[in-house]
Amino acid sequence: MPLIALLVWLQVARATQGIRLVVIVSALQPVADISSSDLRAIYLGQMTRWPNHHPILPIVVPLDSPAGRMFLRRVIGMADVDYAQHWIGMVFRGQAASPPLVAGGTEQTARFVAAHPEAIALLASIPADKNVRVLTVDGKSPEAIDYQLHW
Repeated sequence: MPLIALLVWLQVARATQGIRLVVIVSALQPVADISSSDLRAIYLGQMTRWPNHHPILPIVVPLDSPAGRMFLRRVIGMADVDYAQHWIGMVFRGQAASPPLVAGGTEQTARFVAAHPEAIALLASIPADKNVRVLTVDGKSPEAIDYQLHW
């Protein structure tokens, strides 16, 4: 690995260390678990409907934050520029109306998700709002040692 690439990798690793992304939905949403492949498909605009055929409204942490960088690396597997280009192409081709919404604060986003049963959000912390549900990812809760969205 070239020295510059190693230094960049170390900087990203330090900035995202200890971050645990959580996936939340409205308490009215019957989904309790989501696969990592479905999560990726949702945030790439490839999966647009819940099992009940209602449209999915994805919300993501700001991509320029440590949690956003972790999302891009662990969930999407793309650099921020590539992810932006992907969504520009999706919108340009008419395959999507817009990219995922960007989350505000944790509690503000939780209130939005609670009020919109079609929404799904990735957040850097578990909200206190009892009207949302934290999903397991691939059958693992955010507290599990081998939870995929933890760095």
